[in-house]
Amino acid sequence: MSKVIQFNPKDPTKNKKNLEELIAEARLYGRDGHITIYSFTTCWKVMAGTPDFNEPLRPYREADPYFYPSETYRALWEDIPPLKTLEEALEYFIEISKVEKDLELL
Repeated sequence: MSKVIQFNPKDPTKNKKNLEELIAEARLYGRDGHITIYSFTTCWKVMAGTPDFNEPLRPYREADPYFYPSETYRALWEDIPPLKTLEEALEYFIEISKVEKDLELL
């Protein structure tokens, strides 16, 4: 079962980071620096790692730590809310990554 993490984009007038800074910070939480950015018609999503939706066709990738198996990746992807801007998507990814990291330390 997935956990729902509430996210409220920061006040744009406070501590605004530029896109390069957000991407650099997001890469700290990626899988060895790997992140995937999705751009859709009306929204953005950001995830750690690299998707491998053809994973059953590439059994050699099972041992590759940078690729998520397709079923796992799809489940994670569905849990991410669609966000209006790339900046919001990066901020969301960073925020939930920090929460997940804190939970691992418990």
